[in-house]
Amino acid sequence: MKDMPHAADKPVPRWLHYWAILTVAAAVVLLPLGALVTTLRAGMADPVWPTTPWYLVVTPWRELRLDFLIEHSHRLAAYVVGCCAIVLAAGSWLRSPRWLSWLGTSALLAVIAQGVLGGYRVLLDRLFGPEMAAAHGVFGALVFSLLVGVAVLTGRPPAEALDDAERRRFTRLALLVAAVVLVQLAFGALLRHTYRRIGPRLHLLGAFAVLAAAVWLAVAVRESPSARRRLGRSVSVLLLFVAVQLALGVEAWLSKFAQGMFLELQPAPTLGQVAVRTAHFLLGSCILAASVATILLARRSPAPAADTPAGPAPWQARTLGTAPTAVTTATSTGTQLEGTA
Repeated sequence: MKDMPHAADKPVPRWLHYWAILTVAAAVVLLPLGALVTTLRAGMADPVWPTTPWYLVVTPWRELRLDFLIEHSHRLAAYVVGCCAIVLAAGSWLRSPRWLSWLGTSALLAVIAQGVLGGYRVLLDRLFGPEMAAAHGVFGALVFSLLVGVAVLTGRPPAEALDDAERRRFTRLALLVAAVVLVQLAFGALLRHTYRRIGPRLHLLGAFAVLAAAVWLAVAVRESPSARRRLGRSVSVLLLFVAVQLALGVEAWLSKFAQGMFLELQPAPTLGQVAVRTAHFLLGSCILAASVATILLARRSPAPAADTPAGPAPWQARTLGTAPTAVTTATSTGTQLEGTA
């Protein structure tokens, strides 16, 4: 695997990096709204798709039920993320390196695909049922990680390099974490969207796998001074997310299965249960994004070192009151005197 290029290949406008962060922030708003749609079973509150962004404004007030508001708030947030992705893709083609331009375009296409998938989840609900909703949720986490990756790669490159062995080692470990987290997200989607009995068991076992992979990566980074300087911050954020996610997962599990009821017979969740489950979904997506950011930081080339002049510059010689040739002559004369002494 080749190193990731750095922004020094061609200067990346600073506003593009800030816009990438803004796009990630918009996606952070979109994700919990999507989780609310699932938790409150509002996915089919309006079976009409597509709708305009101003649909809520022109809708009669008597039709604005809670599930209807949540569903269309989710659609409105998706429109905002789509607009941000359009600007991000267009800006990446102006003054950025070619690889970043294609990455910005890929992010836009991924956002579009996610929107189309969400729309067909509404239109084809009777045909595919909740399975398409589960795919929509998992793909949303992947799109979010891609947007985070764009934000990482538009930032300043790291100042310190990892040697080839460490680069390969930490890339593999971070890839392992990302793969385990992605599988765990799929298990979670199976649990949230379907009533299959294997879903809770797989999701519980997956939590132990994610914890083990994250700890393995953190221990390896801690043992390497250069890796601590390069990856310490991203891995610390990853561990923090995993710790909080475990606490939220236990709370969500107890509220969902403590009474031993069948999932399809459970009553509507309380406000506290809705908040816990929504935060649990959002943090799962953030864990995947943090692992992807760690991969990119491990692979990315450092900033090129500034060239150091071998001798005094001409303006320095003039400041000292001597010409460059005089400095050279004096240096050679001093060397000869030392040799004769």
